[in-house]
Amino acid sequence: NFGLQYLGTPYTLLRTVLQEDPTATQEQMEEVYEKWWNVHGAQVRWSFDRWGRKWPNLIAKSGLALWHHNLQQEARKNGFFKTHMGRICRTVYWYSSPSRRDQGFGDRTCANRPVQGGCGDILRYTYCQIHKHIMLREDWGVSKRVLYYPTLHDEMSFCVTQEEPYFTDISKAVMFHMTNLGFLNYRVPLTVDASVGRKWGSVFKFMYDEEKKQWKPRGS
Repeated sequence: NFGLQYLGTPYTLLRTVLQEDPTATQEQMEEVYEKWWNVHGAQVRWSFDRWGRKWPNLIAKSGLALWHHNLQQEARKNGFFKTHMGRICRTVYWYSSPSRRDQGFGDRTCANRPVQGGCGDILRYTYCQIHKHIMLREDWGVSKRVLYYPTLHDEMSFCVTQEEPYFTDISKAVMFHMTNLGFLNYRVPLTVDASVGRKWGSVFKFMYDEEKKQWKPRGS
């Protein structure tokens, strides 16, 4: 599903099924693909069409597909496109190449980077806000009651003191700055989950109960 949402084709499914031989030349692998496609191509295309019927708005010339098309045309014309926060993503190398493979990579970049690159922009902005409002605060970050931990994809990790009210106040502040992004004017609001634990193996999703003024496992 992930690959097909980013402009995958029936041929994408084929290349997913057949792992490339690192010792083979490009011409040899293309020959393998062609032979396999002649035998199994109909089944692959049936799987692709079935996926399209389940998610028609992703395939039809409307919605996501139209958005991808417009981004590609913009990138071909200007040599770049911008994420929602205005960061420039250059595509002139891919679209100026005579290789269809390179141009196809440019198309996939236009489909992927506005989403994943936009998420990266949001994460960097959020880190700046957290550093400014939490890590530089005398009784929180400066006093070592909260420390940065490594970031994994879209997950921000912190080591926070168990002492109250610092634990609750710091946790709520982190979640506030991760979602206080109204200036982006997204039609769908961004939400975050909080996971709490004494060590990695005991981390569970928690939510803050405003009425009882305490953290509790989500769903309880």
